[in-house]
Amino acid sequence: MAMIAAISIIGIGAYNQAIDGLDTAGTNSDIFGVITSVADPGLQLMPLVIFAILGMALFAAVRRLPS
Repeated sequence: MAMIAAISIIGIGAYNQAIDGLDTAGTNSDIFGVITSVADPGLQLMPLVIFAILGMALFAAVRRLPS
């Protein structure tokens, strides 16, 4: 679980760094629009996916506790 979360955070950081590093010509290109239209919805859902995975792991861990 920690690896999935770490890889997701690294991916989001890399995407943000790449977008911040673009110059004016890069942000005005057609490719920039395609990249952001594909990447932005995925990046907005990523925290929800991470939360769901961690929630399922917590639920499974709690079920394994001795009663």
